[in-house]
Amino acid sequence: NDLVCILLSVHNGSKFLAAQLESLSAQTHRNWMLLWRDDGSQDDSSRIMEAFADQIGGGRVRKLAEPTGQLGITSSFLSLLASAPADAAFFAF
Repeated sequence: NDLVCILLSVHNGSKFLAAQLESLSAQTHRNWMLLWRDDGSQDDSSRIMEAFADQIGGGRVRKLAEPTGQLGITSSFLSLLASAPADAAFFAF
């Protein structure tokens, strides 16, 4: 198994998300999935992420629904890691 699970905590990142997501979709390694959560953004971050999920399709981009609100970077990434698929061979933060 060579699945790469990308963990992304988003907080008011709309200015940079398009470039970051474009970079992810351009990777030559194709066996990846993106698990993300919104850490209390006040901008269009969630909308951008949901549009990316629709564009990529196939369930490869998944939003972590709980916990909600702003946890801060450490707790946000720990929540993502705890919810990551057990069969992932690699993790990217």
